[in-house]
Amino acid sequence: VCPGAAATFQATATGAAPIAYQWRKDTVPVFDDFHVSGATSATLTINPASAGDQGGFDCVVTDACAATVTSAAAALSTRA
Repeated sequence: VCPGAAATFQATATGAAPIAYQWRKDTVPVFDDFHVSGATSATLTINPASAGDQGGFDCVVTDACAATVTSAAAALSTRA
């Protein structure tokens, strides 16, 4: 994305409700803050994105039966 633009990632999962989501950047959990929202939901938004946000984002999904799966990582990069 261009620096200052929004970056959005979305996960789709099925399983026994409720389904819990935890987004991670480079295997470290992401938390909501002034420019990150949805760290524990199906949609993660980083707005505005900056060079410091670059990395690999994945989502750990857990259902009510404690079945857990981790998505493949998606790369976020910003253009100069």
